[in-house]
Amino acid sequence: MRLLVLPASAFQKGLKIRMMLDGKIRPRVRRRASFTMDHVYRGKHALQAALVTKNGRIVTVSPVVVFYLWHASHFFHAASIQHAR
Repeated sequence: MRLLVLPASAFQKGLKIRMMLDGKIRPRVRRRASFTMDHVYRGKHALQAALVTKNGRIVTVSPVVVFYLWHASHFFHAASIQHAR
C-alpha cells in the first residue's frame, strides 16, 4: 500500500511520521512523505498519522481514515463476473 502523508518540506524541520494502523503503532518511524506499508491484509482498516519531533513529542495527529483493502486472488476471474451479467 502506498501513502502520501504530507508535503516533503515538513521533514526539513526534522519532523517524522509515526503511523497507527487499526489502533496499533507501526514499528517504523517515517522520514519521507511518501512510503509503502507492508503486511496490510484484506479487509477494513483504520489509519492515523502523528507528526513527531526527534524527541518523540507529538506535534499534531491526523484524523482517522478508514479504508478497505482488496487483494486479488488467483481464484478470482474477471471473465466469470462478465458472464454472470
